[in-house]
Amino acid sequence: MLVSVPVELKQCIGLVEISLEHNKLVRPLLDFRDMAELQILRLFGNPLEFLPEILPLRKLRHLSLANIRIVADENLKSVTVQIEMENISYFGASRHKLSAFFSLIFRFSSCHHPLLASALAKIIMQNQGNRIVVGKDENALQQLISMINSDNRHVVKQACSALSTLAGDVSVAIQLMKCDIMQRIKNVMKSPAPEKLISVLQVVVTLAFGSDTVAQRMLNKDVLRSLKLLCAHKNPEVQRLALVAVGNLAFCLENRHILVTSESLRELLMRLNFTPEPLVNKAAARALAILGENESLRRAIRGRQIPRQGLRILSMDGGGMKGLATVQILKEIEKGTGKRIHELFDLICGTSTGGMLAVALGIKLMTLEQCEEIYKKLGKLVFAEPMPNNESATWREKFDQLYKSSSQSFRVVVHGSKHSADQFERLLREMCADEDGDLLIESAVKNIPKVFIVSTLVSVAPAQPFLFRNYQYPVGTPEVPLAISESSGITILGSPTTGSQIGYKQSAFMGSCKHHVWQAIRASSAAPYYLDDFSDDVYRWQDGAIVANNPTVFSLREAQLLWPDTKIDCIVSIGCCSLPIKARKGGWRYLDTGQVLIESACSVDRAEEALSILLPMLPEIQYFRFNPVDERCDMELDETDPTVWLKLEAAVDDYIQNNSDSLKNACERLLLPFIHDEKWADSLKSPHFTKAKATNLVPGESSPSLGWRRDILLVEALNSPDSGRIVHHARALESFCSRNGIRLSLLHDISGISKAVLEKKFPTSFTSPLITESYPSSPLVFSPDVGSQRLGRIDMVPPLSLDGSGKTVTSPPELCPEPRQLSLPVQSLHEKLQNLPQVGIIHMLAEGCVCRG
Repeated sequence: MLVSVPVELKQCIGLVEISLEHNKLVRPLLDFRDMAELQILRLFGNPLEFLPEILPLRKLRHLSLANIRIVADENLKSVTVQIEMENISYFGASRHKLSAFFSLIFRFSSCHHPLLASALAKIIMQNQGNRIVVGKDENALQQLISMINSDNRHVVKQACSALSTLAGDVSVAIQLMKCDIMQRIKNVMKSPAPEKLISVLQVVVTLAFGSDTVAQRMLNKDVLRSLKLLCAHKNPEVQRLALVAVGNLAFCLENRHILVTSESLRELLMRLNFTPEPLVNKAAARALAILGENESLRRAIRGRQIPRQGLRILSMDGGGMKGLATVQILKEIEKGTGKRIHELFDLICGTSTGGMLAVALGIKLMTLEQCEEIYKKLGKLVFAEPMPNNESATWREKFDQLYKSSSQSFRVVVHGSKHSADQFERLLREMCADEDGDLLIESAVKNIPKVFIVSTLVSVAPAQPFLFRNYQYPVGTPEVPLAISESSGITILGSPTTGSQIGYKQSAFMGSCKHHVWQAIRASSAAPYYLDDFSDDVYRWQDGAIVANNPTVFSLREAQLLWPDTKIDCIVSIGCCSLPIKARKGGWRYLDTGQVLIESACSVDRAEEALSILLPMLPEIQYFRFNPVDERCDMELDETDPTVWLKLEAAVDDYIQNNSDSLKNACERLLLPFIHDEKWADSLKSPHFTKAKATNLVPGESSPSLGWRRDILLVEALNSPDSGRIVHHARALESFCSRNGIRLSLLHDISGISKAVLEKKFPTSFTSPLITESYPSSPLVFSPDVGSQRLGRIDMVPPLSLDGSGKTVTSPPELCPEPRQLSLPVQSLHEKLQNLPQVGIIHMLAEGCVCRG
């Protein structure tokens, strides 16, 4: 056995293969600089302490060392890695199987060889244990990071692939940031090579998504500037990944506050929504959605506006398999309206089984027949045992077989739940799969309703409602973020983001739009005793019925946050059947206490009672509650007896017949927007319409009008710097606000603005409408007469007259002929207010002209 390399080997410069396996080579002195033709190098089975420099071997495609054999084709498109484990002693078993291999390739720069880079990427992607070992090795991470700057594009691609996989673990992502990975990334982001840009952007996308802590450390002026440039790159895939990276960075609330102040970024996103590349369009719309630019997003995707009558809300209770009763009632609504459910409502929400229906109908746009099929699969796959010998049995009969064995009792004792969640999760993944993206927020780029699902966050004390949403709140909405201690993993409740003057209970509910759609349903359906809790390794959730089995109250709060000054026209709340009050059977037992607690937690009556008391005080809101109360509805959440199912269906049918008038009224109310649209469309066809002036339109009926934020701040300089005269701009505005119930804050002395206004924090949870050159949202911005082609566009709303005369301006206001030098107080006001998300419009008024800041 050789203990050293023969000296004669150095002279064999034309070798194609060298085999030195199963020797005792420790430090082989091999100089490969003159062996350019070498393709195979076998060093397997040697106690090597270091690997000779193999970078000169550009044709190397077969390498064995330590316990690894690597074979690749000529173009490195296919790489096979074989790991051999033989004669491992008891003490050697404590070391990872790849420890020797990693120590050799990471000691120096050997991993920069294209063959080893390919093998390393495959090893890391193959196994979670391999990722853990590499993630804990700082030297390995440093070597991978250094590979990003390689001149070889293949090495860069493989290194970025490995780093992207590793960055999916939050702890490794934090370690990568400590190794200053962003400095290397910023260097590559300046590269002219699209292949390198695509590779490194994949790392940025993964890093930004995994952790708010990491995302916040990633974002700075240089990174933002580079991402903006890459968003406008010629290569569509570079554009798409840069846009996805911007969106992922915006998941972090602190980053979102920074990004929304960038006017150039907003204009870029709006422009990219109209490029000929569909993938770029979707990525730009996704970024707008994550930023909370909901109105800009609606315009970009040409989404529907809220009807002038107001918001329409659908709320569905939880109830397990009794959700089929909800489907029956929804069928009656579709039958009465002739419309699909997603066409009838602007906001759809649900708890547990109601949440599953909310996703199926509002996000996946399924038919009610498809929803019934989901329940059939649920019966077959989740709650029933397989019946290979009786395939002709119905799903309900198969469902009933579940309780004919003692396996469920065993599960409850050992696992704490009655059913395994594995099949349920597989069913949800299949149901929620989407080629455009499986995240909740990624469904926002479609013209669909806003949807949220209620779950219960039990990893905090006390347990809190948690809303999984397919929308983002506008910046300025008071939120309570969850801070995760990186060292201990402790979850800490943060303070509201808009300032201490707004209490926690006045903020938005805790929630997320970042999770996968299937995860939202799984978390909302994790009913104690029936299914295991759901965890993403950071948080833990249980069934939303614990905090809100009837989520209608939550829907009112969400509507207020999303559309702060839009009235609610109609609320339809559907229950999963209740039982009449009756005497409890038998004497009182300790087990009955648990039953009472479950009944109390899952009750829908308290929410219904509160709404029945409060909503009549708001007569403009039409509230419809459909919830059969019948003895025949007495069944478990996972009931399997076919006769019980038939009783439930019969009870719902009777309820529908007995409440046909209420259902008819609800359908008529839901159809009002469609009737209005039909009349409006007919008026467009009228020959008189083309001659009509903008004054014939009713301002504010189908789009926002002045004061739609319900809060106006007017800063007025009583002494005009031009004429020295005392002027009062506020008189007409005061009259208008008093007539429309709008709060007006008036400050007279602009010289004291630094103390009176600039240090003041405005306790509003609403972000102002966006104002861009292409999409002005203020009705005070000049618009010429409205023709038929401009109907329904908010940027074409005619000027609003404060005196109610509706007089139309036929020419734009005179602009200042040259830039005006603002006084120091005005400059100070402009600098302070331009970055406040609460401020939507600032008009600097001067005699004879309008200066826009």
